[in-house]
Amino acid sequence: MELILVAGGLIAGVAGTYLGVGWLVTRSRLACPSCLAKKLATTGGALDETHYKCEACGAECRQRGNDGLVPLEAWDRGVRSPPPVAIVRDGNP
Repeated sequence: MELILVAGGLIAGVAGTYLGVGWLVTRSRLACPSCLAKKLATTGGALDETHYKCEACGAECRQRGNDGLVPLEAWDRGVRSPPPVAIVRDGNP
């Protein structure tokens, strides 16, 4: 009887760990700059650059170091960092 309880606990622990790690991996994905889905998968890279492809919309991006995501079309034109993000403020100073 004790062996059955230990085996059941072991199976539950392994299954919980597997699901927990899978959840963490999907939570840690970056958001696609095209469709904003958290489905960017790493497809490769070299030295300090990483290649990504969105599993939702198929957009491809590149990233150098921690500079931010650049769409593949801009990367091919020589752009290596994303444009600055605009901050929208109301009219009152």
